[in-house]
Amino acid sequence: MTKIKIDKNGKVGFVFSTYDGTSFLWPDFFRLLNRFWPGFDTAFDGYISMAEEKKIIASDKLVIQPIGLSNSNSTYSERLLECINRLNCEYVFIILDDFFMKSAVDNARFAETLGFIRNNSHIDGITYENFRSASEKDVQIPYLRYLKKRMFLCNLQIGLWRSSSLQKIIRLNENPWKFEYYGSVRACLFNYRILTIKKGEPPIFDYDCGWLLVRGKFDEKIYHEYVEKLGIDPHLGDVIGYHEREPAKKVGLMTKIRHAILSVLSVFRR
Repeated sequence: MTKIKIDKNGKVGFVFSTYDGTSFLWPDFFRLLNRFWPGFDTAFDGYISMAEEKKIIASDKLVIQPIGLSNSNSTYSERLLECINRLNCEYVFIILDDFFMKSAVDNARFAETLGFIRNNSHIDGITYENFRSASEKDVQIPYLRYLKKRMFLCNLQIGLWRSSSLQKIIRLNENPWKFEYYGSVRACLFNYRILTIKKGEPPIFDYDCGWLLVRGKFDEKIYHEYVEKLGIDPHLGDVIGYHEREPAKKVGLMTKIRHAILSVLSVFRR
């Protein structure tokens, strides 16, 4: 495995997207991250957690401090913006607390994507998921594609962002869903260029994209896959229970129009 190496040409901060209520995830998350991404705990220029009070022992070398906002009712977007501001890095790497690694991180390609965003000022971010809505337009790096300008152009998958670009589309008082929904509209209006991994290419970060934990409960099938194959603690499922996936509900026309109007208006507020 190639050890992670990040040069200092433009500082890169590490944001752990979480909150105190999901602290039960942290031991296994970092146990797997240390196993599959050795060196992550010394490679970045700064580390911060979106948790409000609890510090996180990420490894024997790293303790990640909570954001510690005085307002206990702070929203997701407020905490994210505060993390970016405190890190004061040109780029931020963001990862959610239920994105458990399943195999070794491809450090060589991660470093290549970091170099690419540094050398191309028109790129606002890279999301490390194989999105179907990617353009077929070629990028200099063969396994990368541009995300189409549509819903979830702004998303909370594992990502590397230019800090100034991300700050520009954050609005206060938004939860994660609203940030992705309205943030995508803002990103489209600002003509953002977001890259993703070409469909069919091997992942740089191998994880289940947000389905391990749904509404505070584990997806039973995915959870037991981690238990059996990767040896995470089986008692967690008994404590949290399991979530049964429900079919997606259709959104009515008036709701779509309302969301569209709110999205456009959100561009002009902070």
